[in-house]
Amino acid sequence: MAAVAVAGVASAQVTITGGIAYGWQSSTKVVDGDNRAERAGFGVDTSSVTFAASEDLGGGMSVSGSMTIGSINRSSTITGENHVMTLNASSMGSFSFQNVESSSGIRGIGSAGAPVNNMEGEILGAATNINVAKYTFPAMIDGVALSVN
Repeated sequence: MAAVAVAGVASAQVTITGGIAYGWQSSTKVVDGDNRAERAGFGVDTSSVTFAASEDLGGGMSVSGSMTIGSINRSSTITGENHVMTLNASSMGSFSFQNVESSSGIRGIGSAGAPVNNMEGEILGAATNINVAKYTFPAMIDGVALSVN
């Protein structure tokens, strides 16, 4: 009976989302004036998969977490990205701990990932990972949330 009770408690709902780009890849190099295939074949590139789970703890409390796995291809290592863990207690608000990527909002628009200059001529570097501790106050007005990071 105890095993059945424990199994019932540890039954979080898990979702898997993301995208995996799969296709034919080839590269060539010039040898003695001729283009020669250097390598070719099917491959995975520009992929990202997110695993998210949530569990209702009862009494108006729940816990949720997510982690994204990126760079799934043959030529690079698999890495974890954007880890988030949140404890939600409706009467006390929610507490969230995160390790997420932070970057300039214009990098993806104008630079294709390369460092660029902003309006003041400062160089904006590549994205970096940051740690965030966040408290969100209980909702007092529908549609309005107040939080401290």
